[in-house]
Amino acid sequence: MSGGRLALSANFTLYGYMSDRMISLAAGLGPTQEIYSIDESFIGLQGVRGDLTQRSHAIRDRILQWVGIPCGVGIGQTKTSAKLANYIAKTAERKPGSYPAELAQVCNLTALPAQDLDLDDVLAATLAEEVWG
Repeated sequence: MSGGRLALSANFTLYGYMSDRMISLAAGLGPTQEIYSIDESFIGLQGVRGDLTQRSHAIRDRILQWVGIPCGVGIGQTKTSAKLANYIAKTAERKPGSYPAELAQVCNLTALPAQDLDLDDVLAATLAEEVWG
C-alpha cells in the first residue's frame, strides 16, 4: 500500500494460549513465579540446587521445543539485575559481538566471576534505557 496503512488483527486467544504454555514451562526453574507480562515472568531460585545456568538452558530448550518460541533467560540477585541479564541474553544472540558469546540465550550474572567475565565490562556495554524498554 503506497502511502496507506495496513491493519492486521491480533489473535489474542492464541497469544494467551502460547503465553500460558511458555509460563508454565518456565515455572519449572524454581519454587515461585511472578508473572510480569504476557511473555515474561520472574522465577524465585531460592533453595534450587545445582548449576542454574545449565538448568536454565534445559528449560529454555524445552520451551523452544514444546512451544516453538525462542526466549532468553536472565539470572540476577534482584529483579532489576535479572531483567538486565535477560536483555544481555537476548542481545548477545541477536547482535553477536555486543556481549561475550557465552552470555547468549542464558545470562547468569551471579556466575560471572566463575566465568572469568567482569560485571563492569558487561554493564559498560549496556544502555540503561534499553533494559526496561
